[in-house]
Amino acid sequence: MYFLKRLILIVPTLCLVSVLLFVLLQLLPGGPIESLLARRSSVDGAYRSSILSRDQQAALDRYYGFDQSAGTRYRQWIGNVVRLDLGQSYYYNEPVIDVLWRAFPVSFCLSALTIFLTLLASLPLGVIMAITYRKMQNLALEWVLLVAYVLPGFAIGIVLILFFSDGIFKNLFPLQGATGEHFSKLSFAGKTGDLLWHLTLPAVALTAGFLAPLALLVRNTIREQLLEDYVRAARARGASEYRVIFIHVSKRTLLPVCTFVGQRIGQLMGGLLVIETLFGLHGLGRLGFESILRRDYGVVMAIVLLFTLFQIVGNLISDFCYQALDPRVRFS
Repeated sequence: MYFLKRLILIVPTLCLVSVLLFVLLQLLPGGPIESLLARRSSVDGAYRSSILSRDQQAALDRYYGFDQSAGTRYRQWIGNVVRLDLGQSYYYNEPVIDVLWRAFPVSFCLSALTIFLTLLASLPLGVIMAITYRKMQNLALEWVLLVAYVLPGFAIGIVLILFFSDGIFKNLFPLQGATGEHFSKLSFAGKTGDLLWHLTLPAVALTAGFLAPLALLVRNTIREQLLEDYVRAARARGASEYRVIFIHVSKRTLLPVCTFVGQRIGQLMGGLLVIETLFGLHGLGRLGFESILRRDYGVVMAIVLLFTLFQIVGNLISDFCYQALDPRVRFS
């Protein structure tokens, strides 16, 4: 019943987000027409009156629907969304869904790779820090993770670009783009390898911000579980420390990990904006940033709603996994 209620609440949540976002976009100076004129005439779009006559301005406003009130335009937009029509992009002059579809694979693969690298690195680090608690190894790992955590993703990305742009590591990883020149001629396995090769550095830059909190969360959870009665009972039965941690404690450790991953989906989506721009990746984050500058309202609305949906679904999946790992948990 809990999950059914959460699914039903998705629709009003998206509607509320769309209303707030639509109002904010209306408050931005300029608009799609000004942006197009600025791009094509290389002058400030605010001076469109010196470029177009009043009749031409009125014709453009009617064509794009800006002669109608904001409320009318929003009702038309939400009505089209209900029919799965996200509208037309002002900048690309094609359906918004087509624009999103071209950018979605890059962002999806980069997000999946980031989550995979985060789990791959943070879980073993958390276990090592729990085992070496109050030792020099633990202190050294804490300092390294702290430095990685306080540095913003774009700073780590710049360091990676500088490090792999010269010297013996030059050309070890691509610094720009998501695919190589001959990507279309490769086999499926070749395309997968080429994509992962290009996304390695961006994924590492994104992973750094999630590594420290998750590793520390795993360490603290293991330390707490090692004080529980069932651990003492396992040790009394002669279980080794390896079996205690990896058989008895590991399942309990996964519970807060599920919650952490689900709650950080929104932070990951925000990181895509900077990292994709820095590494020249044509994903949803970079598309959203450029669409805001171009006042491409339809694309901005669609991307924000998509990111909101990802956050809601991520939280829902984390709750489901939490309950699956511990059937005693009941959400209300």
